[in-house]
Amino acid sequence: MTPAAVPGGRPLISAWSALSPGGVGRAAFVDGLCTDAGNDTRVEWEWPLDSPGRARLVPDFDIPALLGRKGARSLDRLTGLAAATVSRLLGDDAGLTETERVGLVLGTTAGSSQSAMEFTRQGLTGRRPYEVDPALLPNAIMNRAAAECAIRHGLTGPNTTVAGGRVAGLLALVQANRLLGAGRAERVLVGAAEECSPARGWLARRDGETVVPQGEGCGLLVLDRPDSTVVPDDGAGRAEVVAMETRTRLPDEIGTALPECVHALLTRTGTEPAEVWAAVGSGAQGSLGLLESRVLRGVFGDSALARVPSVDRFGELDSVSSVFAMLAAIVSAERETPPRERTAVICALDPGGTAAATLLRLSSGRTSGHPV
Repeated sequence: MTPAAVPGGRPLISAWSALSPGGVGRAAFVDGLCTDAGNDTRVEWEWPLDSPGRARLVPDFDIPALLGRKGARSLDRLTGLAAATVSRLLGDDAGLTETERVGLVLGTTAGSSQSAMEFTRQGLTGRRPYEVDPALLPNAIMNRAAAECAIRHGLTGPNTTVAGGRVAGLLALVQANRLLGAGRAERVLVGAAEECSPARGWLARRDGETVVPQGEGCGLLVLDRPDSTVVPDDGAGRAEVVAMETRTRLPDEIGTALPECVHALLTRTGTEPAEVWAAVGSGAQGSLGLLESRVLRGVFGDSALARVPSVDRFGELDSVSSVFAMLAAIVSAERETPPRERTAVICALDPGGTAAATLLRLSSGRTSGHPV
């Protein structure tokens, strides 16, 4: 799949922010990535699990404290994570001030599974099917988080939700590139969000596989046209999106999807494997993770895989995993010396049979913060 080209050159990642098990904001993400923050939290899951569970939560996550009390009571956890990350981009982490013709593309697995299942349960167990909590209905709709971000923060550009599981963040990047290429937006906030919840844990259970602690968070990149005049001037997180590729196969042919994707990406960009500084997977667990590692190691070698810390230290991230992988590559490149541009390939594979990969050209040479 080849997205529409942006007139005048390649789109630029000019800023980013995240809420992660490392904490709130860009600095907390870097600290968590570098120091392996994100200890398991014991959670007394309610319905449908009705048992204790383990999770790696965003610490001290308080929606009213991050967004203000107005309208915060009705927000579910997923929507709060996304809206708070947009707030960070408009505030401390990027200082964006212009929201006119700014779009938002948000990746997800299935929206808030907890809200959807709770709303359905009330309809099935109540005295009458319509005796449900009406405040749950907006949160049960998959595009609730993206819509709330746009309404709350005044984003007037296109607003899109992309459901893609583990590859959702990379699919969202493809869609954001299309919007810029078609002239539908001057700038796009693009990323993904995932919440910890008992419903998500129940849906993700696999017989015979090790149970990995749920992780959660939201990561958003600011994607700009190359001729943009409103790019933040601090230079942090600057990267060029060179190309993207996706492939979809039947689940029993999943082993062919990712190598086809990676080889097509290299061929289209004229890049030799030896030119790739880092190859980054999505931190998948079990057989999926082994497949990602085997493909990347076979193409790029061990050194390229070792240069960026895996985001699996934040737990099972699902839809936000590929976004956090991009952020990890950006952070790692910024701390490399000598200063020069470095090329990274970020890929992800979903059990449904979809693979996606992007090639980024990363800035480097910034030495502030923890070494990675």
